[in-house]
Amino acid sequence: MNDNTLYSTRATVAGGPPGTVRSDDGKLTLRLATPGELGGTAGAQGTNPEQLLAAAYAACFHTALAQAAAEARQPLPADLAVDCDVGLRRRDGGFALDVDIGVRAERTEPSRLQPLLDRAVALWPHAPGVRPQVHLARAQPA
Repeated sequence: MNDNTLYSTRATVAGGPPGTVRSDDGKLTLRLATPGELGGTAGAQGTNPEQLLAAAYAACFHTALAQAAAEARQPLPADLAVDCDVGLRRRDGGFALDVDIGVRAERTEPSRLQPLLDRAVALWPHAPGVRPQVHLARAQPA
């Protein structure tokens, strides 16, 4: 960590596979499971790293949108949702991630959301080497 760190945390995985992930403050404790598509037991109880990344990216980008809205002195739309899809694929003898983030608010004009989305992309600290695709998503069918 460097001297300008605003917040830090730690998570530890132990006892695997499948194992358990736990945050240093104990607020997060989850059982891990390998997805059936990757050789794990189908229907096994637990989450996996790709789900954790999707949740973390969505939450982090939502926070960046909230910061962008605060800077613009406007509230976030009440129906705002951030979806994150994380895909794992093979690449060059190893693995790579595909990350796609969709922002939607069915009752808000895209012209109002786009400036917030653009500012949030500039604010958002994503992982080095992973440059997600960020876009306004179409309204989801009811």
